[in-house]
Amino acid sequence: MLARIKNKRHAKILLAVLTTTLIIGLVLLNYTKSKATNIYFVEKDFEEQTDSLKVLQKADSTYDDKTFIKVEVPAEFPGGLDGWRRYLERNLNYPKKAAKNKTQGTVKVQVVVESNGTLSEVAALNDPGDGLAQEAERIIRKGPNWKPAEQNGRKVKHRFVQTITFQLQ
Repeated sequence: MLARIKNKRHAKILLAVLTTTLIIGLVLLNYTKSKATNIYFVEKDFEEQTDSLKVLQKADSTYDDKTFIKVEVPAEFPGGLDGWRRYLERNLNYPKKAAKNKTQGTVKVQVVVESNGTLSEVAALNDPGDGLAQEAERIIRKGPNWKPAEQNGRKVKHRFVQTITFQLQ
């Protein structure tokens, strides 16, 4: 190759062969790098999935002790949204002081629905005043058991925020 090229035609052929070889080499180098990266991610994903399986294989008590914030199937009032609306219409008492002062607002109540559907840790996160927060807590505590949340096909504890809007008409 180092020998002197005798004519232009040979030079063009040699240039085409070298250019093609260089391009093929770069493509192969890039391809093998991307494959190695993909293999790394597959191995990483496999390790994460294996770790998830190990967590699921632990004793039931450790799984049941966790309180979930995000779940596949959230906890639900019996009868769904329509049941919740009917329950509020029949049982909610607008506090007299709030009605007198024309106090309105939305109360956010944090609730934990246990894996058996019972409620615990009911607490208002805000208070518009005049007894609205206390009534929101009372109405939730007084209600029936909820349908528990589900994660990986199992009933679990679920913490969430339920809003109740008080509005005078």
